[in-house]
Amino acid sequence: EVFLKLCRWLLARQDEHGGWPILSELGLSRSSPYSAMTQGECISAFVRAWKLTDGPEFAEGAKRALELMCRPIEHGGPMIVDHKDLFLEEMPANPRSSILNGWIFAIFGLYDFWLAFEGENTHDLFGLSLVTLKSHLQEYDVGYWSCYDINSHLASPFYHDLHIHQLTALAMIDDNPYFREC
Repeated sequence: EVFLKLCRWLLARQDEHGGWPILSELGLSRSSPYSAMTQGECISAFVRAWKLTDGPEFAEGAKRALELMCRPIEHGGPMIVDHKDLFLEEMPANPRSSILNGWIFAIFGLYDFWLAFEGENTHDLFGLSLVTLKSHLQEYDVGYWSCYDINSHLASPFYHDLHIHQLTALAMIDDNPYFREC
């Protein structure tokens, strides 16, 4: 009941664009006020609420959150498309910073949506962002530790541990052994 109460609270605060402009509410000036991490985590929560209740409001909330998360940065969303690469930005800016944990949480949102609603487009976006992550993962590796973002900021012990757990989870949903080897 507490979880569903929280999901209803999130639904009530989802704006007309399908998101939660937390970056601007925190006084941060970014290319977009929306975080792909927030969008992905809310999608995951709504999918679970929908599974528990079969409530169409949660399915619709997840769909609206997904549509905003997959909007390019130049159109107010948190997604950056660079040639064949698809980055889901926690802190959208140009140039991108691609915070690792936020990107992976956004990927989990895509995956959860795809599992629940089986949209081919969502599966394609999930696959494309996952392939992009694989091809850029070395940018986060300094040999003995992980970086928080592509600007070579070393991750705190908390974030390094989180990265390990997130990559372990990705290894469970992706047949490629790449994430187990990282």
